[in-house]
Amino acid sequence: MEFLKDGHYFNVLPEADGFWNKFISGDWELETLKAIKSRLNLKTDFIDIGAWCGPTAIWASYFCNHVFAFEPDNLAYANLIANIYTSKRSNITAVRAALSVDNKDVTVSSVGPMGFSISNTIGMGKPGNIARALTIADIFHMFNITNICLFQMDIEGAEFSILPSCLKLLGPTKIPLHISFHAPLLLENRYNLDYEIKIILDLIDKFYND
Repeated sequence: MEFLKDGHYFNVLPEADGFWNKFISGDWELETLKAIKSRLNLKTDFIDIGAWCGPTAIWASYFCNHVFAFEPDNLAYANLIANIYTSKRSNITAVRAALSVDNKDVTVSSVGPMGFSISNTIGMGKPGNIARALTIADIFHMFNITNICLFQMDIEGAEFSILPSCLKLLGPTKIPLHISFHAPLLLENRYNLDYEIKIILDLIDKFYND
């Protein structure tokens, strides 16, 4: 499936839910795409946590030096790799791993088919594959990332437990964050979010509100 998005070349595997048609028509996360384009430049790097099949990673690759894309769902990762290759993007490093607070392997689950954007590591739905877990410090150390200009995370509910450790590392240098929050998923599942949200807000206030 070949197309141009605002003049930028994509060649991707069609998604069963018609996602790429939404992407082409502008019916998918326009503000996210605008934020990526406005924050990046060709001398900086972009971290994409929960890269799925690659829409934000491929998009960002046109505006920055390098993209580091992380995806723990085996099927989504396979699609990500294929889409990067056929879109001829040589400045994307894709890693089959989940972001976590420690290095214990995680189970990737989904309330629908694996490979869709609803796979998660918080135990919602049927279990799928086991994935390696990396901490935010691991990611910066393993790939020697020194010039990050935007950190994006879309991980279907796990952000509430993982974001505090990210803020402690990213906050002192005020690296911009683009985070998708999924509170309704957790309210339906198992969490009381008051404590997690307070920690996140306190850290944001500490590092980002001068």
